[in-house]
Amino acid sequence: MLPLTKIWLCYGIFSVFLMIFMIILLSVSKHFTYSFYRVITMDIILNLLCWINTWPNRMVFREDGLEFALAIYETYDKIIDICYLLQNVFLHIQSLSSICICFHRLSTALFENSNKFWNRYYLLIYAFLVIYSFLAVQLLNRAPIKFNYEQKMFYSEILTKDQYIAIGIYLRYFIGGYLLAIIIIASSTLYQVRKRFVTHDNLHKDLLRKMSLIAFSHTSIYGMLLVWQTASMYIHYGDVLNLMMTLSDMVSFSMAYILLIFDGNVRSVIKSKLPISKMVRGRVSDIQSSQNNISRVIVE
Repeated sequence: MLPLTKIWLCYGIFSVFLMIFMIILLSVSKHFTYSFYRVITMDIILNLLCWINTWPNRMVFREDGLEFALAIYETYDKIIDICYLLQNVFLHIQSLSSICICFHRLSTALFENSNKFWNRYYLLIYAFLVIYSFLAVQLLNRAPIKFNYEQKMFYSEILTKDQYIAIGIYLRYFIGGYLLAIIIIASSTLYQVRKRFVTHDNLHKDLLRKMSLIAFSHTSIYGMLLVWQTASMYIHYGDVLNLMMTLSDMVSFSMAYILLIFDGNVRSVIKSKLPISKMVRGRVSDIQSSQNNISRVIVE
């Protein structure tokens, strides 16, 4: 196994466990009932599925992934093509989810009943995003992936010049549109949140600031990926595959780490649920009880 694959697996497995933990924590803990956490949970779930889907794609053209990809290919030869289709679907899903997170912050800054609306309709909103993403990829020309048993390598069927031009236009149109939407919504959100700071108490200000930091951090990271994807259109795919997969991982895992960094409630709940924290608190309580008993004996 090549070093880069080991690196992908090391930070990937740790991050996946962290994401699963975050999904469970945000879903069951009574501390996270605000609609913002419902949207964040959906984003983490979709990004987890995106990361899982990348593995057949990243192994196809790697020396250490040939046997893994070939085993999948020989089980069902269309599965590699399906994974490539889903990779393009997740491009739209991740973009729209990032926009959705930012739009949530904008709507909660503008409307008092926004939280109730998002709690009621967030599943419907994300269902619409997924359906739209599947429809959007129908406009994209896809080259089937085949395996050459004589040369023992995967290859993609050659597209015509017009098809390559159409793919370039497709990517520029959608990526440019998503990037523009992110910039506009993020700028509007920043303006509205600053206005709301003036009219709220310190506790509400902390909540607004925390949610804004989370939303803007995630949006900024995804915005950088969109910029890179735009630049990579002019570079040979094989030359940027490893970097593209690494950047994709950075986006897929980012939300779990952003929550740990910026959300004090998440850190507090995690600390309270760690066995070592309970042991320490228990020992402190025992020590305090012993001291109290000693004090009573002395007094008596």
